[in-house]
Amino acid sequence: MAKLPITRTPAYIAFMYLVKSYYARCGSPQQTQIIRLASRLGEFYPPEKGDSEIEVSLSAPWLSQLLSGKLTPLPSADKFRAFILAVGRYGVEVGILEEEPDRSTLREWQELLRQTKNKAEQQARDGVFVDDEDTGGKADSPFSSEVGIAVPKARAPRHIVRAEPVVLSPTQLSHLMKYGAYAQTLAVRAAKGDPIAQYQEGVLFGCDAAYRDTAIALLKSAAAAGLEPALELWEAGVTGPLGPAALTHARQLADHYRRRDDDRAHATFRSCATQAWVCDGADRPPPRP
Repeated sequence: MAKLPITRTPAYIAFMYLVKSYYARCGSPQQTQIIRLASRLGEFYPPEKGDSEIEVSLSAPWLSQLLSGKLTPLPSADKFRAFILAVGRYGVEVGILEEEPDRSTLREWQELLRQTKNKAEQQARDGVFVDDEDTGGKADSPFSSEVGIAVPKARAPRHIVRAEPVVLSPTQLSHLMKYGAYAQTLAVRAAKGDPIAQYQEGVLFGCDAAYRDTAIALLKSAAAAGLEPALELWEAGVTGPLGPAALTHARQLADHYRRRDDDRAHATFRSCATQAWVCDGADRPPPRP
């Protein structure tokens, strides 16, 4: 049976971009350094009650495939745990990180890996793939979307610039995953400094009260780059409840992309508007239905 081409799916690409960002943030250790540290994980992290000892070896070819975004299938939970711990350990040893990944962080990475496996395989079966334009990779354009479609009928700013890159955490990307393929491509574009992607991510996160701070940070970055819809929504969030305003933007975006026959984007914002969990006027999240 032929392997599914998961490396071209939105879920896989978003996941691998985050993995490579983590690797870079930890100092981009050489493969030999990762392998050496992985072989000593049992020494660094003695198993706690109920845990199994870490006895996984990593190889140079496997690491090369992982870091080049060509590894298929995605790694096992044990190998991925060894990679995250070894790279984090290196970051601490060279003074880049103050703390090594803890159990909570590992759970976040493992949950993201589980989601990515499921979604990437399903997307590959359904023929849902991305190209450079989907993730902001076109060299001849500063952003992968036109300013005028950031929000329906919005007055475009006179000038926008590339925003500061915003890379999500594993938990944040796990949350974004549920909104579909278009949302997953936003994660990569926002990490490359696309202010429109950051604004649209801000809309998605803003529709869930638990991610208000994440939304505010994204909207602030996009607003600083000159994107008017982001500034409008950011101001709504800092002067009052963000949720109702974000929900309005999500509905507008869903309707806008429906008229443009962009099924992926429409599905993302329609799903967001349907699942929205916003704060009331007292800035308190309502009970889950």
